[in-house]
Amino acid sequence: MSAGSRRLPGTVDRVGIVYHWAMSTTLIEPARQVRDHFSEVIERDEPTIITRHGRQIAAVVPIEDWRRFEELENLELCRLVEERRHELAGPLHSFADVLQETMERRA
Repeated sequence: MSAGSRRLPGTVDRVGIVYHWAMSTTLIEPARQVRDHFSEVIERDEPTIITRHGRQIAAVVPIEDWRRFEELENLELCRLVEERRHELAGPLHSFADVLQETMERRA
C-alpha cells in the first residue's frame, strides 16, 4: 500500500444485495497516485476505489468479482420482475410491461 492510501471494509449494497469481496478490504487511492502505478492497481486481487479531491469517482475490481456482482444483480432483477408479475397477475400484462415498470421503480 502506498502513501496516501487507506483501507475500508469491502461491502457494497446495491439493488438490495450486500456483497462482500473475498479480501474483505478495499484500498482507496487518489487518481493522481493511481496514475503513477496503474499496472500494479489492475493486477491486485482486491478492489481499489479511486478518488479525486477526496470524492470517490471510480473503482477497479478484479474481473471475477465484477462478474459475480453482475450475476447477483441479474438474479435480483429477475426476482423483482417475478414478484411484480405475481402482483399484476393476469393475462393483461406482458413481460415487457412488467420489466419496464420494475426498472422505473428501481430508478
